[in-house]
Order: sequence, then structure tokens, then C-alpha cells
Amino acid sequence: GALDVENRQMSMDATQSMLMTGQPEMEMGMEMYIVGDMIYMLTEMTGMEATWVKAEMPEGYWGKMSQIESQIELLEAAQVEVIGSEMVEGIDCYVLQLTPDLEQLWQFYMQQAQVTGEVPEESLQEMFRSFSVKQWVAKDTYFLAKAEIDMAMELTPEAMGFPEEQGSMIMDVVMSFSGYDYNQSVSIILPPEAEEAIEMPM
Repeated sequence: GALDVENRQMSMDATQSMLMTGQPEMEMGMEMYIVGDMIYMLTEMTGMEATWVKAEMPEGYWGKMSQIESQIELLEAAQVEVIGSEMVEGIDCYVLQLTPDLEQLWQFYMQQAQVTGEVPEESLQEMFRSFSVKQWVAKDTYFLAKAEIDMAMELTPEAMGFPEEQGSMIMDVVMSFSGYDYNQSVSIILPPEAEEAIEMPM
């Protein structure tokens, strides 16, 4: 993906794989663009028609795109240990192991995502069983070069609004991120088909 904060533009491609006991592996792809105050998203999942949707961004969203501010808030909500040094794409990096306080972490992500809905906040918070982050930070610029997030969640029937006999679902989630070409010019072009996206509330 690419992010141009000055011109308020972003593009991102993501792929997610989900493996559930007794079920074949499922893959979901997402393509997202932000242009000005509009978000455009295309989600592709097996058995579902891929459709572009768009929504107006909440006020103040761009203020949350600052990586430095997000990094500081995450670090403040975690125990941080420097566990070594490694090279990432030719960049000499410190390797940091972050173990966040789950309650503080939840508050941080509630503010970032502006989570709303009928599910009680307490039930959502209880979903997190473990959460750890490993980061590779460039020694010369302190830019984030790479990050890996590993978390475990338990989705209970109560939290999801399902009957109790449905049982709980345990999810192990692993995410990775690579950052490069900071402060370089980028070209972000919205696909023509996204112009016809269905407008949805956010």
C-alpha cells in the first residue's frame, strides 16, 4: 500500500486467510483507497460477489493516520524490551518485543477504530486473550521497518449475540507489516470502477 498524508490519499491491498476446525481454508482479499474525505473498499471472498462500497470518513480520521502518534500510544500501553538487532531489507534495525497491558491496549484501539454497536464494550474487551507485537525499528531513522502482531481471541455467544448453545470460537490471528520508502513521492489513482461504488454509512 501507499500513504500520502499531505494530499490525504491512501491505497492498500490486504489478504486474509482463515482456517477453522473441520472447514476448508478461506481467503479474503481487500482493496481500499482513501481520497480526500471518502473511503472506497472492495472485498473479495469465496462464494460472495465482489462489490465496491464507499463511505465518508469520520471527522478527525486523518489526524489518526500519524504513525508517530500511534507508535507512542502503543508503546505507552506496553512493556517494551529490546531483544536484539537484525537486518531488514538491508536496514540495520533494533528488534523490540512489546507486551501490551490488555486493558490499556483495548482503550487505545477503541479510540483508533471508534468501535460502536450493540455489543457491550465489556464483552468486546473480554474477547482478547493474548496480544504481542514484535517490531523492527531502523537504527538511523527510527522508522518502523517491519512489525508482526500475534493475538488470540475468544468469541463467546454472549459477545456475538448468539444463543448459548452455539459455543465459543477461538481465533489465533497473525499479521505482518513492512514499511519502506518513507518521505518519497507516491502516485495513488482510484480505479474507475470504484467511482460507481455503493455509498454506505460509516
